[in-house]
Formats: sequence, structure tokens, C-alpha cells
Amino acid sequence: MTKSNKAENEKLNSNLEQLRTKMVMGYQELVLSKQIPTAEAIKNKFFGLEVPDMTLRKLIEYHNTNFKDLIKWGILKNYFTTQKYI
Repeated sequence: MTKSNKAENEKLNSNLEQLRTKMVMGYQELVLSKQIPTAEAIKNKFFGLEVPDMTLRKLIEYHNTNFKDLIKWGILKNYFTTQKYI
């Protein structure tokens, strides 16, 4: 068990309150911008990480590129067709 004085406790509590405030502000920003405030999204706001917007077109392109070796061709061609229409 560590011993600390009153000044150390006050400084620690102040730092914790600043962290909590920053997280709450991140949560509120997500809500105001009509985004889903998940733990991951709040963490990204807290650390200042920008998550690129994922459009349907980008998602299908990502899927077709990264999963082409895992999906049978008969099914994969449907994804490529869908990508063409989008």
C-alpha cells in the first residue's frame, strides 16, 4: 500500500476529472453529429484518431479485395456485379 499526501491526491483527482471531462465531451460530439457513441468511437475521439468515413462503395471494394481468396467464385461474382451497379 502506498502512502500519499493530500496534495498528491488532489492532483490525481484533478487529472482524473480532466480525463473524464474529455471523454464526456467526445461522447457529446458524437451524439451531436448523429454518430453512434460506441466505446471505440469515444476512444478514437479521446486520442484524436480520425476514422475515415466508410461509404457503401468503399465497403464493397474492401470486401471484394480482401475476401476474394476466401469466397467461392460463384458467390464472389455476385459481389462484383453489385459493385458495378453501385
